Amino acid sequence: MLKKCAALLLTAVFALSLCALAAAAEPAGSPVRVRIESCVAGSYETLLPTTTVYLSNSEDTAYWALYFALAAKTGDAGGALQYETSDYGMYITSIMGHAQDDVSSWMYAVNNETPWVGFDKCVLQSGDSVVFYLIDWQAAAYAYFDEPMVTPDVGEEFTLTLRSNTWDETGLPVEGAAILINGEPSGYVTGADGAVRLSLPEAGTYAISASLRDKAGKETISRPFCEAAAAPAGGAGAVLRVSAEYGAVFLNRTLLDVPVAPYSQGGALYLPLRAVAANLGGVVGWDPDTLTASVRFNGRDYACGVTVPIDGAFPMIVRDRMMVPAKFITDVFGIEVTKNR
Repeated sequence: MLKKCAALLLTAVFALSLCALAAAAEPAGSPVRVRIESCVAGSYETLLPTTTVYLSNSEDTAYWALYFALAAKTGDAGGALQYETSDYGMYITSIMGHAQDDVSSWMYAVNNETPWVGFDKCVLQSGDSVVFYLIDWQAAAYAYFDEPMVTPDVGEEFTLTLRSNTWDETGLPVEGAAILINGEPSGYVTGADGAVRLSLPEAGTYAISASLRDKAGKETISRPFCEAAAAPAGGAGAVLRVSAEYGAVFLNRTLLDVPVAPYSQGGALYLPLRAVAANLGGVVGWDPDTLTASVRFNGRDYACGVTVPIDGAFPMIVRDRMMVPAKFITDVFGIEVTKNR
């Protein structure tokens, strides 16, 4: 009887351990993307590349989105964020040591529109994109591309249009802006309508931005961002590409429908197993008792569970979906997985 009780107790402990492992660091709530830019003289830089945070119903404002993004970046959101209050709500005075002054101010945009309320009063929706930016508000404008993400073939021309918002006008075309690709000048310049036609020479993911300076060399726009995932022409050389900006997954230039956005944790990139495997010709099975997934591909069987690390990273369950390190996808399907950082 004693042995039976002990066995039952061990089984219960094992089951609880599995649940804890499966739920470890599980993103919960509505996904929101956050990016932080400094766009003032002497500090034109990305302070925080686009980071996905998850907001609950009780913590669903731009304040919490910024707080959680800074916590993930610095480990001390309270120290990295300073703000004051006004009749319109909280307004930011400093982020990560970058403080506003007499000519620059911290602003923010949600889906490329400026909310005219304090960031603690701006309620966000699932899938929103928030950009916090330090800018000379008297001389510069918030800028953005009409397409935040494109998927051309290598060598294929595509068009982006650069627009800006001022205090009283929105969607204005930006003429004469120099296009930057992965932070370097590309030779492309926007026309009078804000449009520019460009192409990419090699397969891969690219960060496309822009710069527009006045005669004194001062920036007159914030830093816009578009992510391009260039696929080999004709679909040769299949590559799985993960967009750091939008958490999207491409098989060459095809955007895959994934139920949970990929994310990075502990140095590993995690992907939704079933959605990715189905697009690569694999068949996925599931054992709910051991929280183990099986994959059959090219006549061979593979398995991964939440208690067995893959190159040091444990698979985990997020919103009822098995998320696996990218290395498992590479090992099973022999496909290259790349991520734009």
